[in-house]
Amino acid sequence: MAKRQVIGVGDRVRIKTQRFIKRVGYALVFTELMPEFQAHPKLFEAMEILGIKPVDGVEGLYGPDPRRESRWAREFIVGCAKAAVRVRKWGGPERSLHYAAVDESTPAIGAVTRVTGKRTAMTGIYYPPSGGYVGGYYGDEYDHEPGGLSEARVRVILETGLGDIEQCDVELVREDEVAEESGRLQFKPRFKPRYRS
Repeated sequence: MAKRQVIGVGDRVRIKTQRFIKRVGYALVFTELMPEFQAHPKLFEAMEILGIKPVDGVEGLYGPDPRRESRWAREFIVGCAKAAVRVRKWGGPERSLHYAAVDESTPAIGAVTRVTGKRTAMTGIYYPPSGGYVGGYYGDEYDHEPGGLSEARVRVILETGLGDIEQCDVELVREDEVAEESGRLQFKPRFKPRYRS
């Protein structure tokens, strides 16, 4: 079995697989639907029928700010996005890694970058809490099982200059490899030579 490499903050890594992480969580959240609903023309028609102004006429430093979104309009759009998420069944109970779209014009495979941060994330399938009172031989007992994740797995996520990426998608680059690539290879002996006098 191969020895697992420990990568820390400040180390240089080479990207093996171009899978940058956008977020960690459940399959569908209302914030992902917000741009779709903010650009939907029928929502603005519905707000007009309800008398909700899409832009707030709040006085700014130089008069009314036409770019400031109305609080009521924002809450209406958030409510519609949350309702759409509920209708679409939240995408399921699986908590997983969600990857950003791959930009084919700038391939990152083989690129060397420095690790600026490190964190962990849990993935798995959510199960809800359960329990209640159970009648037993000695009287009523309260049986409670807290919710959690089944098939839980801890993922190590590295923050790099190119984006967040999972540790299994990179390989550690030794400092002598970096020096060799940059053309300034310096000989560093691994042991101190002994000289006889």
